[in-house]
Amino acid sequence: MFHLEAIKQEKRLIVNIIVIDETVWILSRKLKIPLSETFELTDGFMPFLEAIPINYSDYSVMKRIMMDHGLKPSDALHAASMKKAGIEHIVSEDKDFDKIPWIKRIWLDTTH
Repeated sequence: MFHLEAIKQEKRLIVNIIVIDETVWILSRKLKIPLSETFELTDGFMPFLEAIPINYSDYSVMKRIMMDHGLKPSDALHAASMKKAGIEHIVSEDKDFDKIPWIKRIWLDTTH
């Protein structure tokens, strides 16, 4: 898994609460993993993550990103969190992040 290699390399792994929300939703609703197992998994990797808080001051950055790049609100908040933390790389399958020149999107081939 990507986070294991990043942990070995002592990389900063940044999230905001929206990432956690999306992870729980995908695991429990889309993949039908029972909530107890979903939270066991998320609880297991939370100690390796640095949570960037989202607050009202992120609104203006979110709005500018939405207006300039056409991202949906949650993606623009991810980008705002990245900007706040000085992060340029995102692990995502969402190609909308490619619209932002300063973001470098990473997606991993999990078929091997």
